[in-house]
Amino acid sequence: SIFFSPHHFPALPNEAKGRFYELVARIPAKKIVTTADIILAIGVTKAHYRVLPTFIKQAAKADLPVHRIVTVDGQLLDKYIPNQAELLMAEGIEVVDSKVKLRDRPSDPDEIRWQAEQFHPLIPSK
Repeated sequence: SIFFSPHHFPALPNEAKGRFYELVARIPAKKIVTTADIILAIGVTKAHYRVLPTFIKQAAKADLPVHRIVTVDGQLLDKYIPNQAELLMAEGIEVVDSKVKLRDRPSDPDEIRWQAEQFHPLIPSK
């Protein structure tokens, strides 16, 4: 069956870089996305982890909110995003020792991680 969303988003581009840009542009303020979630959301293989640093650097030049991307364990990507901690803290996200705290329960109201079902609004949440 088809699920409709009240949101109207443009179709995702066919190539991985375009899908990455489109996804990053949608990350809401005060939320973060892990690199693993990005790989899943843009529908590419794990081999694309190698190109994420390049995508991140290029997207930063395009003024996309790449500072909201962290590693799977919450570690900042300050090697690629030098002012990431400052940008996240300006949004109210707590950063301690170059890391954000991810909650154990996705339903936690204080969870800062943007959940996978929010990436694609046509996928119903469970």
